[in-house]
Amino acid sequence: AMQNATRDFATKQLAAGVTTSTATAAPTPTASKISPLENFKKGIRRDAKDFPPLNEIERYFPWYDKFTKVTKAQGLENILDPTYAPVDGTPEAELFEEQKKFMDQVLDNIFVCAEAKQILSDQRSTGSDLQQALVDLKHIACTSSASTKSRTKILAELKNLDWATTTTS
Repeated sequence: AMQNATRDFATKQLAAGVTTSTATAAPTPTASKISPLENFKKGIRRDAKDFPPLNEIERYFPWYDKFTKVTKAQGLENILDPTYAPVDGTPEAELFEEQKKFMDQVLDNIFVCAEAKQILSDQRSTGSDLQQALVDLKHIACTSSASTKSRTKILAELKNLDWATTTTS
């Protein structure tokens, strides 16, 4: 009986010229998505001249502190992470390739000391990653004879300090 009532109601509605259509919302235009690569190219102004030069391997640690700050400020922090490896074929991978090209040019300009230039040359000839070049540079800075001499000199100076005459206010 209920089905008949519903069918009769629909018939009367049609006869009266009333249509019962389900209204559908007009499709909203999808916002054009900007790829990470396009965003990188149009985003923050990047300038290789903002990066500090590494003139001496002995100055690695203060240099790296400044280098890290500039790298992050320019949106290139993934270069600093030796474990970062986006999936091939993804927008993130395209972006990372562009970032590495930019940083390769930067390092070419700011690596002044012989050790850093050699690492960059080795990295290019072997096809190893730019991130690995930064790891290798840190290793050299920590183990170089100049670094060892510097640490020895600092320790000797600390031992010779007259702690009795130094006071804190």
